[in-house]
Amino acid sequence: MAKSKELILLIESDPDISDVIARQALQPLGYRVEVVSDANKAIKVALQLTPDLVIADLNSSGLSGKDLLVAFGAQNFQFPVVVLAEKEQESEVMQTLRLGASDYLLWPARETEVVNVVERGLKQTR
Repeated sequence: MAKSKELILLIESDPDISDVIARQALQPLGYRVEVVSDANKAIKVALQLTPDLVIADLNSSGLSGKDLLVAFGAQNFQFPVVVLAEKEQESEVMQTLRLGASDYLLWPARETEVVNVVERGLKQTR
């Protein structure tokens, strides 16, 4: 359970996926979730808000998930990044893990999977 109401930045353009992750899985547990629809906006928002964890869709508009990780690294961001991908993108997920992603979620995912991945990631920042 989130004690300190950590801030999660969710980079996702699909409103249905955003709803499942933010409203159904994370907000009921006390997490604050900021949703942005593309990776370019995400960098600006991350600079402003300093999230505790980022969930980034590998297929977000703007920068690719891999480019986003490189951009976060260039800005010296210290938060964990969880990559959200479709099941057939496993090889791309492995590349993002090499670039510094802390974990991944294969979509479709259940709410409990989302929470477990977020909890694992937040252990790095707590």
